[in-house]
Amino acid sequence: MSLFFSAHTITLEKHIVGATNAALLDLLHDPLQVLRLSPLVYKVEQDATDPAWYTITERLPLLGGMLTTSTTFRCRYRETEDGCECEVLAGLGTRLTSSMFGHAADDGERKGGVVYTERLAVKVGAQQRGTDSEAQRRPRPSIGRLFLAPAIEPAPAPIVHPGRTQIRMPVARDIRC
Repeated sequence: MSLFFSAHTITLEKHIVGATNAALLDLLHDPLQVLRLSPLVYKVEQDATDPAWYTITERLPLLGGMLTTSTTFRCRYRETEDGCECEVLAGLGTRLTSSMFGHAADDGERKGGVVYTERLAVKVGAQQRGTDSEAQRRPRPSIGRLFLAPAIEPAPAPIVHPGRTQIRMPVARDIRC
């Protein structure tokens, strides 16, 4: 994803030979296993007031692992009939939605096992849902729009008053997501 685009979707598919659909669904229906799939995750805490929400902390290596930092974000996990859906509310208005599901691999090319599919959508500058904060409900400019659209446009023609000096000031454009 580039800084010039405010949204991007990718679909990943993996044929897992020797696995069963029931085993894959057991994994996808266990939120703690799904949320700990990343090797960077070292802490997952379920929200006490809403059990669908989790706070996840990741340890990120810097400078080839010489230094580390951590980041914390919130994730909503929802079990579906054929897998699960996750919505991540990261910092600076970044929102990820992920749908993970599987089905038996019995098409012409792939025989036996299961096909695991994940659809991941990343939105930068997205209005975040799931919180009651007034700051979260205000629209934010997307990074793509900040770079692609000029933020300043010339002011309309000035009104001429005889005997006064005329000054032209640029007017900031209202940028909306």
